[in-house]
Amino acid sequence: MLLRAARHVSSRAKKPSATPRGSRAADAPSRAKQRPALDDAVDALASRGDLAGAVALAQRSRARPETWRRLLKRHLRVRSSATSRESRKALIQRRRLALASLDAMARDGALRKGELTTVMSICIASDDAPGALAAFDAHAPALPDRDAHLYNTALQAALRVSEDAFDRALAAMAAESIAFDGFTYALSLIHISEPTRRYAISY
Repeated sequence: MLLRAARHVSSRAKKPSATPRGSRAADAPSRAKQRPALDDAVDALASRGDLAGAVALAQRSRARPETWRRLLKRHLRVRSSATSRESRKALIQRRRLALASLDAMARDGALRKGELTTVMSICIASDDAPGALAAFDAHAPALPDRDAHLYNTALQAALRVSEDAFDRALAAMAAESIAFDGFTYALSLIHISEPTRRYAISY
């Protein structure tokens, strides 16, 4: 009788173990409330010029893709008017942080063509055309909506790398049946008119 009562008490003591699950579920709204606070904290650091601190905070907090997207769009993107005023060291840091944001979004399966294009442009602005092409090769195949603007950025990078890289980029663009726009056409004319071209152009 005592043994049966002890089993009954021990079984009742085990039942409340379901409460931690409930508490975790209850914590979900609080975590959702913390997201805007995290966005604001990352935004505040970036606004003060501490881009490295903003990226580090986003990495430590496992920030959602929207946080990375906002950071990239508002603070990491290179604007042409500011490029000439930024030191090479600052541009290299911007590129490194942009690549970190790219990897974070790709890891979460939330990368879009606009973000990839932006990061590639940052690489080009910091004289890292090979890095732009590497980012394109690594992430573009997984994007369902590749377009001419994305390929134009890849062509800009390839043009700075080598003639063979440019030829491969053009072939990839043709394989995707992506229409040439004016910028791509201008690039191709510059490309084929270079005196270092290996083969003659027939008219």
